[in-house]
Amino acid sequence: MVNFWAVWCKPCRREMPAMNKLNEALEEADFEIVGIHVGPAEPGIDRFLAEVPVDFTILVDEDITLSDWDVLGLPTNLLIDPDGRLIYKAVGERQWDAPEMLDFLKSMMTRTAEGS
Repeated sequence: MVNFWAVWCKPCRREMPAMNKLNEALEEADFEIVGIHVGPAEPGIDRFLAEVPVDFTILVDEDITLSDWDVLGLPTNLLIDPDGRLIYKAVGERQWDAPEMLDFLKSMMTRTAEGS
């Protein structure tokens, strides 16, 4: 899953703990989150991640062109299958560690693995 976020985005900040729990819950299922901070690498990123540590990769892309990814707002999360195809897109804050969300993502991963 690719997560587009920014330190100044309050919904992005609020969903980070749940995203980290999601990452932990699906670790054995060959699931990985990559967070991409949109915009300048400001000192607030390190401070925020010190307060809200995450176990997934965080990248900073100061020159990103969000239109290339069809990102219209933050946070935006794209679930990409192993072949690089978009299989789910979520714009706006989600409760990523909710049981319903875990079940939904597991079912998406299972369908993708089965080729349907």
